[in-house]
Amino acid sequence: MKTKKPEPALSEKEINDRVVAQAENDTAWSQPVLVRQTKPASISLSADLAARAGFFARLHRERNIETWIGKVIQERLDLEEAAFTGLKREIALKTSGEPAILQRHGRRLARQAKTLIPEQSPHG
Repeated sequence: MKTKKPEPALSEKEINDRVVAQAENDTAWSQPVLVRQTKPASISLSADLAARAGFFARLHRERNIETWIGKVIQERLDLEEAAFTGLKREIALKTSGEPAILQRHGRRLARQAKTLIPEQSPHG
């Protein structure tokens, strides 16, 4: 049985070229891609917010507040991405229901989703 050789890591230019080439292809974007930053980023929190986060990190028995905050942010991003994917799918399925989508989800989200889904002409 043959095993696949791992693909070499893509350079930033190769990734950008692929993204640009597939930008108009909806099927190229059906699966979300998990991207992890190689080094941690720092953010500033108010003293009150840091104290509240510290309390809940201890409540959840997390030794490191940064780890707990990372988990909270990841959970929230997962929820946001799922909601956005659902909205994108809903817009793609509706052929002429844009006003209902705008009323239901707000103009900002619909505008963001439209940038990911090219408009189709009524003739094809």
